[in-house]
Amino acid sequence: MKDILEVIEKIRIANSKEELTAIIDEVASIIGLEYYLLGYTSAESMTSPSTTIIDNYPPKWRETYEKEKLAQHDPTVDYCLNQNAPIIWEQLNCAPLKRDQKNVMCRANDYGLKTGFSIPLHGVHSEFGMFSFGSSEQEKSPSFEAIQKAQIIAPALMDKFKDFDERVGINLTKREKECLLWVSEGKSSWEISIIIGCSERTVVFHLGNATNKLVCTNRYQAVSKAIIIGLIRPMI
Repeated sequence: MKDILEVIEKIRIANSKEELTAIIDEVASIIGLEYYLLGYTSAESMTSPSTTIIDNYPPKWRETYEKEKLAQHDPTVDYCLNQNAPIIWEQLNCAPLKRDQKNVMCRANDYGLKTGFSIPLHGVHSEFGMFSFGSSEQEKSPSFEAIQKAQIIAPALMDKFKDFDERVGINLTKREKECLLWVSEGKSSWEISIIIGCSERTVVFHLGNATNKLVCTNRYQAVSKAIIIGLIRPMI
């Protein structure tokens, strides 16, 4: 466990993606599998998310994967989007996969990714990621200890990716957040003015400011973006 705690501390003080890559190389040695992939998606836009990948997967496989947009059919991606527990790739092969999904798994095997596992990563601001390790040796099935170690390290990597995120800070006032929150509940400007105790004109003013700050075209897009990046949350 000491080696894992030392790795987490290195991740915490890392200042660049290059340093993080070297640390993940070290993690792969600890895990005992030759290949790794860490992917992170920051979803400021639902249609144009920003994705960063650190990996040492076989280059020809990565090239094919990107060129043919295989992420759309990759069962590991689909699993990690919808689940939280780790998944061993062999378990996916035993699942009722679609033809395109089976094809992705077979082709990955052909390129040298024969066994491995993936850990889903989910952030509080709709960030998504996955942390995978693989081997070119068919008989080298991931051990419980390897998966456990990767699971312990994964949250620290997610936090560090958020630190590296180049998202420009957006500061909304308390009133702007309050108005957006009530828009998300389907309230009109007049209804919001009654709820928060101000004039309708003031509500329109606050919503206009929030929409401009979020670089949106209307209040509804502003609400969506504010929720995605964590500026408004359910009342507790």
